[in-house]
Amino acid sequence: MEIKCVPLDSQLWDEFRGAYGNVSEEVKIVMGYCKDIPPQEKLRRLDPDQKSDYEIAFDNLCENLWHQMSFYPATYLALPYLVCLLQKKAEENDFKWQLRLISAIGAVLATDVWKDGDCYDNEILENYKNSIACVKEITMTFVKEYAISLKVLDEVAKQELLIGMLAILGEKELAFLSTCNFENECCFACEHCEYCYEGGALEDTEFLNMVEPAQPKEWDGISYDDTFTWYYGILKKWGLNQQAKLLLYHYGTFTCPECGKTSLLLDCMKQYYEIG
Repeated sequence: MEIKCVPLDSQLWDEFRGAYGNVSEEVKIVMGYCKDIPPQEKLRRLDPDQKSDYEIAFDNLCENLWHQMSFYPATYLALPYLVCLLQKKAEENDFKWQLRLISAIGAVLATDVWKDGDCYDNEILENYKNSIACVKEITMTFVKEYAISLKVLDEVAKQELLIGMLAILGEKELAFLSTCNFENECCFACEHCEYCYEGGALEDTEFLNMVEPAQPKEWDGISYDDTFTWYYGILKKWGLNQQAKLLLYHYGTFTCPECGKTSLLLDCMKQYYEIG
């Protein structure tokens, strides 16, 4: 599938901006078009890690695209470049940068929820959708080819990749919710009344008593058609047992203690952020 990238000298970059403005310079550096990379200043000022100017430019681009989990128009122009870079890293069998790019692209796509309308330019929008289709195929291949390496990643890296996979494979809302509930808690609101609950966790007896957990099915390790099945399957395979247990509640049946009506808890979690 052909991916077309908007030229970096196009005036569209001034129109389709990130959280901190025009991101064409960051894209230029990340794509390797700069012979000499100028010194970069971290947007993530609290990041303690020593990084190269290239890595800082990459982080700054990401921060521009997902700052405070909001969607920014620059994503429409930057995503095709990121997917082209991912294609290159896949051809080079570069595990580290494939992991980093898939996680980052997924985090960006997780912001593409509950926004006011789509891009007005049909060509840009179509190319954006083509980019998503392309990264979906690369992601499924990556998870299959590097199954052993992924299993031994640290917990945070696994969680970041899984959130990225959710968004890339079409579950953007669940990816957004997973990002907001990264500490294994969840907030939700009844779909039928004004009841609202914050901080639901496995250690919270009140929360557990309100939800009947779902029953998992065995994942075949191949199909990604049923999100609950593959997501739970990978959580268990990668040893993320607490997250797997909580997922059973997310996909479980919530009974409201005020109105007595039932709903899928996941729908109530979405309701919480929709009424936000």
